[in-house]
Amino acid sequence: MAPEALTDKTASGEYLDVFSLGAIAYHLFSGKPPAATFFELSQKLKEGNGLQISSVLDGAGKELQFLIQYSTYPEVTSRLDSSSEFLAYLEKVEEELTKPDDEGTKPPLEAKAKDRIEGGFLVKSRLGKGACSLALLVERGGAEYVLKVALDSEHNTRLRDEAGVLTKLHHQNIVDLVQTFQIDGLFCLLTQKAGDTTLAERLRQEGSSTWTCSSVRRGPARAVNYLEQEGIPHRDIKPDNIGVRPLGRGDKLHLALFDFSLSRTPAEQIRAGTPPYLDPFLGQRTPPRWDLHAERFAVAMTLYEMATGALPVWGDGKSDPGHCSTARATIESELFEPNLREAMTAFFRKALSRDIGNRFDNCDEMLRAWRKIFESIDQPSRGTDHGQEYDLDSLLANATPDTQIAELGLSTRAMNVLDRLLNIIALRDLLRVPLNRIYKARGVGNKTRREIGGLVRKIRQRFPELQEQAVEGAEPQAEAGEPVEEAEAPAQSIDQIVRNALGSQPRGKVQTAWHAVNAFLGLDDLATQAPMGWPSQVEVAEHLAVTRARVAQILVTLRHRWRKSRR
Repeated sequence: MAPEALTDKTASGEYLDVFSLGAIAYHLFSGKPPAATFFELSQKLKEGNGLQISSVLDGAGKELQFLIQYSTYPEVTSRLDSSSEFLAYLEKVEEELTKPDDEGTKPPLEAKAKDRIEGGFLVKSRLGKGACSLALLVERGGAEYVLKVALDSEHNTRLRDEAGVLTKLHHQNIVDLVQTFQIDGLFCLLTQKAGDTTLAERLRQEGSSTWTCSSVRRGPARAVNYLEQEGIPHRDIKPDNIGVRPLGRGDKLHLALFDFSLSRTPAEQIRAGTPPYLDPFLGQRTPPRWDLHAERFAVAMTLYEMATGALPVWGDGKSDPGHCSTARATIESELFEPNLREAMTAFFRKALSRDIGNRFDNCDEMLRAWRKIFESIDQPSRGTDHGQEYDLDSLLANATPDTQIAELGLSTRAMNVLDRLLNIIALRDLLRVPLNRIYKARGVGNKTRREIGGLVRKIRQRFPELQEQAVEGAEPQAEAGEPVEEAEAPAQSIDQIVRNALGSQPRGKVQTAWHAVNAFLGLDDLATQAPMGWPSQVEVAEHLAVTRARVAQILVTLRHRWRKSRR
């Protein structure tokens, strides 16, 4: 058990599981349990900053040492983020322990990264194993695909059925089938790559900011509406089965639904699917059968998670809602965008009603209701009196530096960015925020950036004295020993933090740490390479040409240094 679970009974989260995975790996590789007592475990964690496999296993590789140490790191924030990340590093351990055969091909079920398999495929990574197939990310002819291979010949029919379903589907939000074939008697289906990551991974990494992109927020409902019209179910709609990839230039993203392995499951099998996306009230149908209401239920749960970063709580949050006649979904309205709160609350109350008679009759109706929520998102949030056309110049002519931004008639999308991401209320507040911070804000579209940028320029023209104050405030001259408040100098606050943590003239190892901080905070050219958000530790490590372990060590050192700082 993780140390925080032993000392804090309320501790929860995936970090507890990651610690357990690391401790189990320690036991499996060394043949010895991590510790005999809690005191012994505590001492080992303190002395080694996590369990050190090299202390009990001669010749332990660096990838194995890193995996176990940073799975069991005592500081939760420095631990591996998720079981998915644990598996990704476990694959690196396997690569370290086994060198791929450079000659010939490998059987697909045994293939690892850098192996070649029949058909001219180079394996990039193992994506995961399900009940009937193994998924591999492969490359052929410079293009990447996903190859699903039956685990044995008994599962060939299952994959053949999935291929038969995909053959009938042609939609921008559903993966395309490329081809089917057999290798060593195992059925294989090759599909288009759904995306660089899944929606589930994106939500874990970035929270609910992803849903603000128009193509993302409509993707699941649009795909299922098409499936409903074609008479083909999916049976397992969830963020883990939705790929995400950039759509051209800018911030727009594209969703693609994949994994149709349950599509031909008999309707009588009401347990097929993934809770909590599986409708818990299927057992109350007469007779108990899966139906399209259940498909739309899964879509609604996915949309709710995209909008809030969480899932709704049913009843007391502990009991099975299907067995509690009074259990209702608790729609947490405060998690929605302020200007969309009322409409979204009404939408999810209808879509997640335990009584299917109160839900949407079909996916087309559901999609129309979802689209209607956002009809006014690009329209001015308020207009001028007497029905006159919205005129920003007229509104600014009567404004003062303390006029609230909400009175200027900006679009709902722009208001959400200024309020939710930047906490800007009045005109004078807007000039204190550097434009590059607005332009780099995650999940903000180009149209919204241009709208806000145009407003900033007009405010500067209308109130030149505010611009002068903002420039003066960017580099305030504080008296010796007096800290500069972030509200007065937001452009310099990060620089001040870096100086406090590292000193003003970094050299040697500290210089690497200095560059790492700049990369994490988006202050160097790495930010332009990853415009979708903050860079990960892996991206920073590659950018600085150092190991992932070195980057993690830098962060730990900085945290300790920051705690000791009085500024």
